[in-house]
Amino acid sequence: MTTGTDELKTSPSRLHTLLAITRQLSQILPLDELLTNMARACGMLLDSDSVGIRIVEGDDLVLLGVWGDALSAMPTRRIKMGESLTGIVVATGEPLLVADPVNDHRLTPSHREAYRLGGYRGFLGVPLKVGDRVLGALSIRTRRETGFSAEDVEIATAFAAQAAISLDNARLYQQSESRAENLRTLSRLTRLMSSADPKSARPWRAPRRRCSAPPLRASRLLIRRPSSSAPRAASASTPT
Repeated sequence: MTTGTDELKTSPSRLHTLLAITRQLSQILPLDELLTNMARACGMLLDSDSVGIRIVEGDDLVLLGVWGDALSAMPTRRIKMGESLTGIVVATGEPLLVADPVNDHRLTPSHREAYRLGGYRGFLGVPLKVGDRVLGALSIRTRRETGFSAEDVEIATAFAAQAAISLDNARLYQQSESRAENLRTLSRLTRLMSSADPKSARPWRAPRRRCSAPPLRASRLLIRRPSSSAPRAASASTPT
């Protein structure tokens, strides 16, 4: 069930509020701040003081954005895909409207008790989808005896469609900022290494060995003159 703002059959005042909210959500914000703003805006739009946003992390759904008393209504911060009412919304990718959530067998025991204590009369879960990708879900509660109307489902679905796009953009921006920071860190390390003291990087050389000449000793040579038969002694030095 996907409803765009151009297909809404709702009151002009709520449509005007929805358009104003989606313009605010189009701003690039840190992820945690964006999710908090989403939960608050959804609560104001649907007159609910209990809105939680669960985001897909692997096979889990993690509660990251809250408004009103959502923390007490959703005591389990991390649930599995398909678990409890919000898990079913993410697993199916479709909105889920429950008129009497306290007595719904799909609700986990801890959440059922929280709903009973909170006096909630209705539950509305809407997936956050971009194309076929489900990024998470809105979990909305009301204490009104009449619960949520068909118009509430339409307006919440339109809101979720715009919120999912903002969430996806925020994630992409966060990833690009993380890559840019990694590149800046690498650049700083490269500059530090290239500007290091050349003396500290002087290559090792083997020490030179000094070679000494062997000591000389005197020796006697006999030189025979042609006119004399007696030899004449001469001195010379030869290495030992």
